[in-house]
Amino acid sequence: MGLRCKLFGHKWTNCKCSRCGEARDEQHLMDLCEGKCSICGKVQEERHDWNGCTCRRCGKKQQHDWDGCICRRCKSTRNYYQHEWIGVKCRRCGCQANLDKVLDLSELVSIMKTAYHKNTGVEEAIKKLSDQTTLADIAKNADDNQIGIWALSKLSNPSLLADVAKNSRHFFVGAEAVNKITDLSVLEDIVEDGKEASVRHKACERIIHDYDGCVCKRCGHTKHEYIYIEDYKCEQRCSLCSHMIISHIFWGDTDANDTYYVPGKLARCERCRTPNPDFN
Repeated sequence: MGLRCKLFGHKWTNCKCSRCGEARDEQHLMDLCEGKCSICGKVQEERHDWNGCTCRRCGKKQQHDWDGCICRRCKSTRNYYQHEWIGVKCRRCGCQANLDKVLDLSELVSIMKTAYHKNTGVEEAIKKLSDQTTLADIAKNADDNQIGIWALSKLSNPSLLADVAKNSRHFFVGAEAVNKITDLSVLEDIVEDGKEASVRHKACERIIHDYDGCVCKRCGHTKHEYIYIEDYKCEQRCSLCSHMIISHIFWGDTDANDTYYVPGKLARCERCRTPNPDFN
């Protein structure tokens, strides 16, 4: 404190003495939004004048208070990438995605993986895709096999086709990928490493099965050649490996006096006369 201020008192300008520079804790010139006095620099809690989620004075925005996908304060809706998409429908708010407005590629791929093929705009969205890795990802991992087929129809990269064939979630997609592959070495690789037995069989068919007896040495597919053991009997035995099956032929009505006769129904085996268990 200066001598004059001691003798005559301070000369206050708001919170600061203009003679000696001493500050007092009153009459601050506060910027309420910054929470700071422009004269002495004292700091206090910010006091914005909120209109929804935006301050009327400084324009600062606060975090939205989401109720599903709509802010309780300002009624804003989430951006596309903030929705929780299950297919083209948001789990939180139930809104439908306008796929033309989804600009983020990873978000579009995520939607495609869980979408239903009859959802509006799905097929058109896939037709617009050209990135081979993206198409392979959708073909391999889509919940709906038809979406996988649509993505696969635009896929031409041999290594990515092989990856889809070996690892697709759906047999139909994997088999269709095999149909597009012409390199025999790639087909042999699928036979060795394919996840689905049916896809390995499909690839082996393209190469031609290598049977040892009834079993293909490459893919494990079995192909029996059955013959009947006796006339008027239904037991059959494979001529190559002795595997046996029983194959009844339930057709033709039995005699009306027979215990198992059911008018208009197939009651006994035509060959061995064994009663049809469905009518016992």
